[in-house]
Amino acid sequence: TSAVKEWALVPTNQEFELRQLAGPTLPRQITFDGGLVTPGPVRWLTFPSIDRVICLNLNNPTSWWELRGEGLMGPLTCAAISPDTNWIATTYWKDRGTSAWDTRTRQRVRELDRRGGFVSFSPDGRRLLVGSARHYAVWEVGAWKQVWELPRHSPGELVGRGAFSPDNQL
Repeated sequence: TSAVKEWALVPTNQEFELRQLAGPTLPRQITFDGGLVTPGPVRWLTFPSIDRVICLNLNNPTSWWELRGEGLMGPLTCAAISPDTNWIATTYWKDRGTSAWDTRTRQRVRELDRRGGFVSFSPDGRRLLVGSARHYAVWEVGAWKQVWELPRHSPGELVGRGAFSPDNQL
């Protein structure tokens, strides 16, 4: 079985200790390599699998659901869910595409760009950051219009990572 494990960092004397907390067990056929926590009143852990995205409510770790790609996702490298849970962004490494999905209809609503590798929503859910080996871009959520871009010079194909500040200003 696949498992998600949550750990608490507990201070002890002048050191810290990691303590494992209870976590959900997912069906055996779900494989994943990592995930992304979406900020907001409800923290969601979203992780890509093969042709699906698994969404786990960290406020209630026994509660999870999946968005199936029905052949349109393939082997994803990153996925994120918006704080309001209305949108999921999926992306592939090495310029194989970034897409936006509507969780209410469970349909892909837009292919955003051929570049990608990393996605993250802003805490207010109004922007989506896409990072690739060659650029960063910010998209307006819902309209799916690119509003900002910054070229990136990478020595290889390593994907650009990034985050928004909690107040959405940076």
